[in-house]
Amino acid sequence: MDTGSNLLWVDCAGCRQCRRRAINRAIYDPSHSSTYTSIQCDDQRCIDISANGECSPTGQCFYNKRNYARGSMSSGLIATEQLTFGPIHEGIAEEITVVSGMVFGCSSDSQSLPDSKFNGIFGLSNRSYTISAFGSKFSYCIGDITDKDYGYNLLILGEEANFEGFTTPIDIQYSGHYYLSLQSVTVGNSNTYINPNGMWSKSAVMDTGTSGLWLVSGLYTEFRIKIVAFMEDLGLNSTTDESRKLCYHGNFTTEPVNSQLTNVHTIASLHFANGADLDLEVKSLFYNTNKGTFCLDVNPSITEEVTIIGLRAQQSYNVGYDLIGRMLYLQFRECAALFP
Repeated sequence: MDTGSNLLWVDCAGCRQCRRRAINRAIYDPSHSSTYTSIQCDDQRCIDISANGECSPTGQCFYNKRNYARGSMSSGLIATEQLTFGPIHEGIAEEITVVSGMVFGCSSDSQSLPDSKFNGIFGLSNRSYTISAFGSKFSYCIGDITDKDYGYNLLILGEEANFEGFTTPIDIQYSGHYYLSLQSVTVGNSNTYINPNGMWSKSAVMDTGTSGLWLVSGLYTEFRIKIVAFMEDLGLNSTTDESRKLCYHGNFTTEPVNSQLTNVHTIASLHFANGADLDLEVKSLFYNTNKGTFCLDVNPSITEEVTIIGLRAQQSYNVGYDLIGRMLYLQFRECAALFP
């Protein structure tokens, strides 16, 4: 699920470099489908998705080298297919919704990370045909991205989207990204705001296709300094790994580190226009490594103008997108409570 991508794609039979992911799913074979239809190069949908209207040797629409984080990529044909959606309970789909003519990418060349457990990307940017097929609303709640057995992660497409909590305006631009106005940042329980006068860019993007939090350079430097001070007050002294990430000895889910963090609900907060806040707890900022440390998943942004809010920072929040009303909803909650 990627709010920064405009394309839904899956690995297809015959795909080069593809392998069966560790999710125990069969590779999709379009030759076995009576509802698969390729899209030609002069089709407007081809032009929308493949900026240059790229063509295969047979005149079919082709998307080339969609690059994602940390080296993963995909390329292949653009086509339409009948897709079936619905919640799964004990292996059986319930409340089936069938969408005919859904535009998607049939990947003929896919390269993912060694530990990947997916065989496609579900693009949810505002330029996505996935969104247009369901109207203009969607919401999701992600409980814990490190817990493979967590069964309450939830994505709702269409009018049933869950809109709760505080709101902040969305700036929808042609790039397809969802921009928010980041007003200020706090670390700890103090009222000390980082750069309240906006010395750095206030533009921020919600991007579930990114793991960490990427802060514009001036903000990143000050944020890191304040995190170090906050953790020192808890008796935790920092170290750095080979990539100069800020790390601490131990595992934040086990003793003795867990005791030091027990009473800490919010380490930092992102404050948006209209008074909406995204409170960041330990798991929203740090990840445990296999080297006996836990490290800060906050990085200097590769662009000087935009802060990127990845999926780790969005954990334990229901996030709702109203594209007609141009509004984002944020509510901290247990995702399991959203299930009947």
